[in-house]
Amino acid sequence: MACRRPQSSRWVLTISVVSVLLGLLMAPRLLARAAAETLVTTDYWVSHTSSESFYAQYKLDPQVVLHVREVVLAGRERTAPKDGKVVLLLHGATVPGFVAFDLDHEQCSLMRYLARAGWDTFTLDFEGYGLSTRPLVMDSPAAFPQSSAPIHSEVAVHNVERVVEFIRTLRGVTQVALLGWSLRARGEISGPDPIAFWQGWEGSCSSSRRETRRGASGRHRGRHD
Repeated sequence: MACRRPQSSRWVLTISVVSVLLGLLMAPRLLARAAAETLVTTDYWVSHTSSESFYAQYKLDPQVVLHVREVVLAGRERTAPKDGKVVLLLHGATVPGFVAFDLDHEQCSLMRYLARAGWDTFTLDFEGYGLSTRPLVMDSPAAFPQSSAPIHSEVAVHNVERVVEFIRTLRGVTQVALLGWSLRARGEISGPDPIAFWQGWEGSCSSSRRETRRGASGRHRGRHD
């Protein structure tokens, strides 16, 4: 007497086979979507000649390094510049840029929010903040008794000018949007003769100086989130 497989077993087998086939068909799309939603974080160290008077006063080398962070969707760094969606975030007088704008806690990163919205997003640490060069007087004030408080508004403006120049060269754009908050961010916009540093200020900036004056060299490392 022949053995008959129960109908329910055949249905289970059919459903399993169909599920596997659908999974195989959908896998490339899911992987592509996941890759498109991957955030890439890159840290750059940009060379800069500081205008901080402390260096000239004590005849010290004014060469410093500015820390710049970029957060962008994977591949979007090639298309965002064409859409005019490149932004530099300016921090205030107390917290460095990568902490103020890319805090790795829940939904606290403005950089990641803007990156997911299609922006190629940058921030910098001004001189004396975060991972950028600190003038020696900040760590050993007693050794420089005649020095005034470092990192005034003009120094910060020159930092922004240098980083805008770096981003323009890195991404091949003529304009970089600026978004800032707090006292220092106001200083960049309302500081001495801002038109000398940026043209067409209406939420965006364009450095008025040539890239040839200083190269946009920078060491960098990256990570994927």
